[in-house]
Amino acid sequence: MPTGPDTTPRRPLRVVAEDNAINALVVRTLLVREGHEVVVVVGTGEAAVDATAQQAFDVGLMDMQMPELDGIEATRRIRAREQRTGARLRICALTANAMKGDIARCSDAGLDDYLAKPLDLSVLRRKLACWSIATPPSPEPAARSA
Repeated sequence: MPTGPDTTPRRPLRVVAEDNAINALVVRTLLVREGHEVVVVVGTGEAAVDATAQQAFDVGLMDMQMPELDGIEATRRIRAREQRTGARLRICALTANAMKGDIARCSDAGLDDYLAKPLDLSVLRRKLACWSIATPPSPEPAARSA
């Protein structure tokens, strides 16, 4: 039986995206067209770490091959800071290397998801829809019941 259109409430995502200038323009254009706000576009892993320390984002799109710090190390630094603050940023790898070992490295570093390059816009659109469900995840770990 066919179902109707998805009417789940969605909210615009505040996104930090980084990549080379051409890829950043493509990603920014798609995100804005989909109703999301691209707050910052940075070109280095160090800048990504700094940007996420200065303001809250809903999603980080992290290129895996950036100057200064690659996406793995930048994510590790963000996750280390989150251990102290209790916050949690969804971070999605943007990678040309989407083989099993590369995906495992991303997961081990604390990345929540990955998108293979070249970007499949329909896949990015589906992931953004999932991430934009109206109720965001709690930024603090849930308390354990005694």
